[in-house]
Amino acid sequence: GAAARSHLVRAFINRYFPEAEPESIKVKEDAMQRAQKYTGMYASLRRNYSTFEKLAVLLGALNIDVTDKGLLVMSYSGGIPSRWVELEPNVFRRVDQNTLAVFKEDDKGRITHLFFSTNPTAAQEKLGMFDNPDLHRNGLIITAIIFGLAFVFWPLGVYQRSKRHEALAKCQKLPYFIAWLMCGLSLY
Repeated sequence: GAAARSHLVRAFINRYFPEAEPESIKVKEDAMQRAQKYTGMYASLRRNYSTFEKLAVLLGALNIDVTDKGLLVMSYSGGIPSRWVELEPNVFRRVDQNTLAVFKEDDKGRITHLFFSTNPTAAQEKLGMFDNPDLHRNGLIITAIIFGLAFVFWPLGVYQRSKRHEALAKCQKLPYFIAWLMCGLSLY
């Protein structure tokens, strides 16, 4: 849906309002050193911060890396990466288009936001270490594995202990059944 719309709009604009081919820009020698401060994960400011829907950032974050030549490589999860060259401090241009990316710094020189010339009202915020989607995604995977193992091995342990202690009264088995049941329900 959205990709087809984007391609249609781009084709219409290219047909009736052709854009000049972007001029080639030479990468500056010290671009690699400066580009490191732009790397990291970015997420749209137009997102949920306090409800369950904030998990959408796990799939929609923008990742920025640097090539060995000093170009920025931007890609969304599962998206096609794009390369960007520095025009001036905090201003980059996409290599194959005339699209600009402008970064905003705070008072201490740290990058805080990213704006694109194609949609300047949709700002991106640089995510901190604890907001990194990779950290949360890995945490969810590890938690699911632990709960899955508990779901399998806890009932097996209960069954094994109950075989050894056949003399237990039925009222003493009730807590074990409740624990097994709660373990199963916790997966939902």
